[in-house]
Amino acid sequence: MLLMKTKTYKVIGSSLFVWIATYGLSKTQLQHKIEHFSQAIKHKQLEDIHWFDDALVVLKQHIQDGKTVIIATAAPEILAQTLIRSIGLNICVIGTPIKKIWGGWVGYAHCRHIEKVQRLHLMGVQQPWYASYSDDLEADYPLLKHGQHAYLINSKTPHHLLPTEFKITMLQWS
Repeated sequence: MLLMKTKTYKVIGSSLFVWIATYGLSKTQLQHKIEHFSQAIKHKQLEDIHWFDDALVVLKQHIQDGKTVIIATAAPEILAQTLIRSIGLNICVIGTPIKKIWGGWVGYAHCRHIEKVQRLHLMGVQQPWYASYSDDLEADYPLLKHGQHAYLINSKTPHHLLPTEFKITMLQWS
């Protein structure tokens, strides 16, 4: 739990939790559990985990406007892809890849900070892109600064700590 409290070691702490939760699972079993989890979220069966309705409206509007939408997340890529697919959106997702080590699954090549931008470049996406959305200024600073429009979602970052070299719009989503 202590590892989860600091940004420096959060990836180690989260990988340890994922490893414990997935110990002994085959890839097929892991995918089945992720599918079940994503359906529980979709059908609002989990009290503290839900989709932000505002986010879904924005995603669907970008798609309707002909924008290419890519989700870049630090979450395990297999989880993020399944979650997006469960709500019927055909969106490219990049995230933290996982691999099986000592009987459980762990993340590697953590997809955060500059890694997100590098992964987008590998896909042929060049900046400036239309928009970047994030809930963490520090973790996604490189992603935010390369968007024509930068949005910080439900952030508690004080306005005086926002960067001055580009504009960030603060949004509150539910």
